[in-house]
Amino acid sequence: MSRLLRTLTPRQKIAQLIMPWIAGSYAAFDDTTLAKVRGWIDSLRIGGIVISIGSPLDIAAKLNFLQRRSKLPLLIASDLEGGTSFRFTGGTSFPTNMGVGATGSERAAYEMGRITAREGRAAGVHLTFSPVADVNNNPANPVINTRSFGGNANAVAKLVAAEVRGIQDGGMLATAKHFPGHGDTDTDSHLSLPVIRADWHRLDSLELIPFRAAIKAGVRVVMSAHIALPGLEHGATVPATLAPEILTGLLRDSLKFKGIVVTDALDMGALVNSYGPGESAVKAFLAGSDLLLMPVDPRGAIEAMEEALRAGRVTRARLEASVRRVLDAKVRLGLWRRRTVNLDSLGYIVGRRAHRDTALAVSRRALVLVRDSLGLLDSLRAGPRKLAVISYADPNAPLVGGTLIPKLTERGYQLSSFRLYATSGPASYDSAAALARSAPLVLFASSVRVVSARGSIALPAPFATLVEATARERPAGLISFGTPYLLSQAPGVALYLVAWTDNPLTEEAVAGALGGAAISGRLPIELPPGYPWGWGIQKAARAASCGAQACVLAPLAALLDSAVVAGAAPGAVVAVSYHGDRFVYGTGRLGLDDPTRPNGESVYDLASLTKVTATTTLAMLAVSEGKLDLDAPVQRYLPEFRGTGKEQVTIRHLLTHSSGLPADPSPLLWQDTPNADSALRLVNAIPLDAAPGTRMVYSDVGAIVLGEVLEKIYGEKLDRLAERRIFGPLEMRSTRFRPPASWLPRIAPTENDTAWRKRVVRGEVHDENAAWLGGVAGHAGLFGSAEDLLRFGEWLLRETDGRTVGQSDLSPCQPTVRRPDCPTVRLEVARDFVRRQNVVPGSSRALGWDTPSPGSSAGTRLSPQSFGHTGFTGTSIWIDPPRDLVIVLLSNRVHPTRNNPRVGPLRIAVADRVVSLLERNP
Repeated sequence: MSRLLRTLTPRQKIAQLIMPWIAGSYAAFDDTTLAKVRGWIDSLRIGGIVISIGSPLDIAAKLNFLQRRSKLPLLIASDLEGGTSFRFTGGTSFPTNMGVGATGSERAAYEMGRITAREGRAAGVHLTFSPVADVNNNPANPVINTRSFGGNANAVAKLVAAEVRGIQDGGMLATAKHFPGHGDTDTDSHLSLPVIRADWHRLDSLELIPFRAAIKAGVRVVMSAHIALPGLEHGATVPATLAPEILTGLLRDSLKFKGIVVTDALDMGALVNSYGPGESAVKAFLAGSDLLLMPVDPRGAIEAMEEALRAGRVTRARLEASVRRVLDAKVRLGLWRRRTVNLDSLGYIVGRRAHRDTALAVSRRALVLVRDSLGLLDSLRAGPRKLAVISYADPNAPLVGGTLIPKLTERGYQLSSFRLYATSGPASYDSAAALARSAPLVLFASSVRVVSARGSIALPAPFATLVEATARERPAGLISFGTPYLLSQAPGVALYLVAWTDNPLTEEAVAGALGGAAISGRLPIELPPGYPWGWGIQKAARAASCGAQACVLAPLAALLDSAVVAGAAPGAVVAVSYHGDRFVYGTGRLGLDDPTRPNGESVYDLASLTKVTATTTLAMLAVSEGKLDLDAPVQRYLPEFRGTGKEQVTIRHLLTHSSGLPADPSPLLWQDTPNADSALRLVNAIPLDAAPGTRMVYSDVGAIVLGEVLEKIYGEKLDRLAERRIFGPLEMRSTRFRPPASWLPRIAPTENDTAWRKRVVRGEVHDENAAWLGGVAGHAGLFGSAEDLLRFGEWLLRETDGRTVGQSDLSPCQPTVRRPDCPTVRLEVARDFVRRQNVVPGSSRALGWDTPSPGSSAGTRLSPQSFGHTGFTGTSIWIDPPRDLVIVLLSNRVHPTRNNPRVGPLRIAVADRVVSLLERNP
């Protein structure tokens, strides 16, 4: 890098910091509209470009052309808040940040970032100006509003950090903006300079919290705000972008940020009107910025910087420090290896179905039911009926209702609709009012969004008057596909649903909610008049939304809610597959200090479900493949397994817990063993407590030994073996030993370990002996989600049934479409493993699995052919082949302490309630 710096003239170094704006729309390469851009690259040798709206193919083709023309790789940036659809036609659309905040899910924020980065990089963009780290604590804010994750600084911080990780795990640079916080403004900085009159204490305890979290998460770029903070500027009202006290003193020196500082757009009124275009660029650089974004005149900005360098206002060392940061970023992004993108791959990445499915799931969870005083939602859900839908479209959202109305029509509703616009006059409003008077129920759909340089955000007065007049005469509801702060303009509506944005996926989610899908979002802000942060009316899924068979299981939600409220666990997820239809419901919170609501993708420490999900299944595969003999002595495969009487211990003894080994190798924890291999030598030397086959003692030791046997047979470590043979083929993407740090936001914590680790355990195995063995063992160590365990259970149903049974479209390895690496078990072997063995008379144990017995977690109603298992942390799975039924319950009942026995009765109640509901509604 030093060698490259020496080859650049001062003017060329300055040019590396300049990032002008260009349109993303199609243009021929010799088109006159590109002449100016060609000149920036050829004569100015600018360092980067900000690309705006266009199709992914047009954007990528244009950027490839410009990259090939530039002598040095260009750093390409774009504002991709809420997904690539913010700039790419056809890109994946997520809710606004405030919608993601309503989910309370760090995983949702992470996935939004990861998918945005993957799609952005495919089109040639390297830097996204997101996430917004502002705390929107001012309802009148016309420029941030729904762009913020919410009004609670700590909640915003978690989501900002999660999105930063997602963006940067996806290969793109993330930008935390607008430093030091733009959430408490009521002036649009595109028009004039907002002033925040807060002191250091207020900023430190509110606005700076998300920025600290972003820096801790490794954010590479921070963007300044065009706002004045006299409390930090010795009484002056200078934009933060031009204030050394803020960008250098606060961001660099106090917060220790080492990355790139980028200005907000230098063509905004808050700067240009007061300082002029050239001087604005110089002052921003002197204040501490590295990248000078969207100057009014790139050539003029470079010349102003050159003059400042000659005059000594800008030093050579300071200039080279900024240039080095920019060039280092280009190296990290791999732009010296390849700066163009493959146009043929765009259609496989941007807007792909898997990305849209994730965004739709987030959109569904984002919906917040704020008010339903007349029970209109239940009335709508009770069955198709007649109603009117009157929509108001902002100039930037002319198609609001374009997906909602057809989706409701498909569901059988008799709809009359009318659309109003910003330009609509009295005649149009009279027609809308006449339609409202003719309908028994009226839904108003509005899209009022943040629009730069508009200066305000509110319903137009005629539309608000229409809504209020209608609400006085008949049942009426308002759905906001934009800002949530509309209720004060229409306080008379009986129903108020906040959907946050107006893209087709959100409208599809709203149609589903009106028809019966669950509504679980909670306000991430305080909403006037009188609705607090965290408010949201929760609605469980009705029959039509949860599958033709499993929809009857909706009452399970109330059972789980009650158990969590009673202290069975901080949170829990129940998941059922019945003839391939699925019902999944999560409630509570991931942890005492994490309000995230669990869902089917939340990850729990599975504890002893490791024994059946990994170890038993691998043993079943090994027997089916002829690699393992159930009645062979363990010593045939594991000669290290030595001691008096151990030559008589067979594989079947290990699987049925009849080996004579003790239950728990608790002394292992306290041995002075330097590594897992030393610990395993101690395990293999543990003496028998009884003769093999004479009594059943549930034994972690036996499962650890069986894991060693499988590693010997396959010559591969247990975690890699399970991933290759089970989790990968079955697409159990949230199941593994030793989960990565990027999973932490969706992993439920377990115990506050005061005896050994001296901390709350999260993302590392709870079981002490599995931890001592490196986190991978035959008895414990596996983490997984409810959705993954349903996939696993559905596969086992097919393997043990021997016929094509009910299949979910989410399940891989179906008989009709199978991956070549799908695990396959001989039918007789599969059936033997799940059948009670009677090695010890009266024992309920199958091979690895348990079967129903009095007082067990199977309850009283599962069939005798059922098989299942439990985990110490509060997990369980039961599979009932005659019913084609899988029941999964995941909880962290050991958080914060293991002294909590309430999950036992809950397991029984869940199993009995499932069977009861299915029998009542065949």
